[in-house]
Amino acid sequence: MDTSLESSDLLERTDELGVLAGAFSTMLADIRRHTAELEEKVALRTADLKQTNTRMATEIQERLKAEAEVNRAKTIAEEATKASPISSPT
Repeated sequence: MDTSLESSDLLERTDELGVLAGAFSTMLADIRRHTAELEEKVALRTADLKQTNTRMATEIQERLKAEAEVNRAKTIAEEATKASPISSPT
């Protein structure tokens, strides 16, 4: 038994049931349209978030690499200072 409004004879009626069926049909169409719009917005936002996450992961890796290079340079500078034959002023 098909109970959908689209295939129902209720929409053809001119009494209160027809008016009610028409109102429900309109609301159903609005809900379907809004649902489609929301799904599209969610898909776009999800794509934006994925792109942002990828960009942030790349930035984190770059910062970690830069931090390691700074630490390496600091260690080299400290070792060079310790090995320096220059005496401290008295």
